[in-house]
Amino acid sequence: MSSNVTDLRKALRKGISDLNAGLADLPVAVDNVDFADKPADGSPWLRMLIEEGVPRPVSYGHDEFAGYIQLDVNTKLGGGEAQADAIAQAAADFFKAGRVLSYGDTDAVVRSCARSRGREVDGWWRISLTIYWDARVDRPGL
Repeated sequence: MSSNVTDLRKALRKGISDLNAGLADLPVAVDNVDFADKPADGSPWLRMLIEEGVPRPVSYGHDEFAGYIQLDVNTKLGGGEAQADAIAQAAADFFKAGRVLSYGDTDAVVRSCARSRGREVDGWWRISLTIYWDARVDRPGL
C-alpha cells in the first residue's frame, strides 16, 4: 500500500470525472482553479468541493479519513427543474453507498449520498448533493 492524502484527493476528483463522462463532460468548477468555462449561455455546469475531515489513527502507519464531496448541479434559472433533476439523479445513482473511488493504491468508499431541494443561487438553479465517504491512507513518514 502506498496511498497518501494527495492520492485520496485524486481518487475523489476521479470519481467526479467518471460521473461526468456520462454527463457529456459538463464544465466543473473546483477550489482555487480559475473557472473560465462557466457557460454564458445557461448550459449546465458542476461545482465540486472536497472536505477531507480530520485523520484518525486506526493502526500503526495508517490513518482513516471521513469526509464529503459537495457537488452542485447548476442549470439555467427559469428553465424548469427537469434538467437539474435529471443530472442530480444521475449523480445520486452513480454515488450509491458502497461505490469505490480509486486512484493508484488509494480507495475511498462512498457511505451515502444526500440531495438538497433546488434553489436559486447567483442567478442559477442549483441542486446540491453531499457525498459522504471514508478512506484509509498511509501515515506520512512511516
